[in-house]
Amino acid sequence: MLTNRVFRNSELHDEELHRLELVYKRTLRLLSLMDRSDDSLTEMIARTIIRIGTTQCDRSKIARIALKQTRDVLRILILQCERLG
Repeated sequence: MLTNRVFRNSELHDEELHRLELVYKRTLRLLSLMDRSDDSLTEMIARTIIRIGTTQCDRSKIARIALKQTRDVLRILILQCERLG
C-alpha cells in the first residue's frame, strides 16, 4: 500500500506517523478514493498531508487543508483537459 511506502519513508516519529495515517485514510474516504500503490493522486494526497502535518497539529485542520489543496489541483487538471479535448 502507498501509505506504508510514503509515510514510512518520512522522518516522522511513530506517533506522528499514526496520526497522519489516520488523517490520510479519512481524507481518502471523503474523496471516495482508495489507497493504491500505483496511484499518483493518492501519493500526492499523502505527501500533502505529511507536509501539512509537520506544521499543523489538529487532525481536522490537516484534512481540511489537504482537501482544499487536492480540489484546487484537480480543478486545474480538469481545466487543462477541457482545453486539450
